[in-house]
Amino acid sequence: MLRSWLPRSRGEAAAVREKGRSLGARAGGVLGVLTALLSSVIVLGAPGTALASCGTSGSGSTGFYTGGTLFLGTVWKKQPPGCFDFNLTYVNSPLGADYYRGWYEVSGVWHSGASWYHYLSNGSYNDVAIVTNVSTGTPLTVESYDYSPDSVHVNY
Repeated sequence: MLRSWLPRSRGEAAAVREKGRSLGARAGGVLGVLTALLSSVIVLGAPGTALASCGTSGSGSTGFYTGGTLFLGTVWKKQPPGCFDFNLTYVNSPLGADYYRGWYEVSGVWHSGASWYHYLSNGSYNDVAIVTNVSTGTPLTVESYDYSPDSVHVNY
């Protein structure tokens, strides 16, 4: 009675093995789909976040905006393949915190990044996107609102 779970014949044993293979294949298929979905979430990230550890890194200083004029700090040029975004990874303001906004240039005219200002305390960050969907060759800069120049590290 203890061995009732064992197959009684070779044919029954083959059927049990085949059923196990088909269940394993289905489980493997489901596992593959789940792995692909999880990978896409990790790679794509949440809305509004940049892809981590991408592109070219740089450091420099911020400019400022007043009276309708942008006074430039450091200007970086988007390199291939790079990130899709222009990201802040570190900020240092004498005030301890500041508002930061990214800018990009098209045909000699500077435009504010769509994400507007980000209030950040001094320290390191995991890619704060300040200009999104940046094309190769685009000039980029950072503005600080309360004080300039602040020190920044970027990737792009």
